[in-house]
Amino acid sequence: MHTEVGAREVARLIGIPYRTLMHWVTTGLVTPEASVQSKGRRRVRFRPHDIREVRLIAELRRHLSGPQLREALNYLRRLGHNPLSTGRFMVVELYSGRKEFIKVVGSREAIRLLRQEPADQRALIPYTAAELEAGLKTGKIRVLFRSG
Repeated sequence: MHTEVGAREVARLIGIPYRTLMHWVTTGLVTPEASVQSKGRRRVRFRPHDIREVRLIAELRRHLSGPQLREALNYLRRLGHNPLSTGRFMVVELYSGRKEFIKVVGSREAIRLLRQEPADQRALIPYTAAELEAGLKTGKIRVLFRSG
């Protein structure tokens, strides 16, 4: 059985205002699976993977604009992902000042994703591992955020 937590408790755990969390839910930035109707009102409940997603969004919002984050999440959702409930993520800043959101994937997942959206493969994997490592070593790429 899954443990479900109310929105107020999630906001307190993450350290964000309740209204911010509910705005994210209302606008679809966060999509918790659990919700119940109570006296004509919708009560949002969060499962552990939903809470992980909220925690990551709160951290990512410190480094990315709302539109940048929404675009990345919408892209991953289009591919059939619950974007932040699993996986590792990075936000890097390029020498040009542009920030990039990167989902770190293994080669099997990368191949599967590229087959699904071949036209968008550059957006999905902008750098090879060697290019990313070289950029980090030379200072042309700076890591702003790295998840688990």
